[in-house]
Amino acid sequence: MIKELGYLVIIAVAIPLGLFLKKICRDEIGNWKKRFTHLTLLSLLIATLILFSSIEYKQPLITTLLFIVLLLQTINYKKRNKN
Repeated sequence: MIKELGYLVIIAVAIPLGLFLKKICRDEIGNWKKRFTHLTLLSLLIATLILFSSIEYKQPLITTLLFIVLLLQTINYKKRNKN
């Protein structure tokens, strides 16, 4: 129970960390948007493959990959103007 809660906390930390990185690295993000999308899709694919495998440390690996997905998507998120 506590281990699963720790995994959720680790994944939730990705959002504020992504906002912080987006704030301090504005110049570099523009060139990396496509790569972030590719890395996100690759991480989701690997997480899905690990989910259906028989690897011993399945849950920590999936948690790490979901952290990467959430972090990259937070950095890549673009607000839309209401015009």
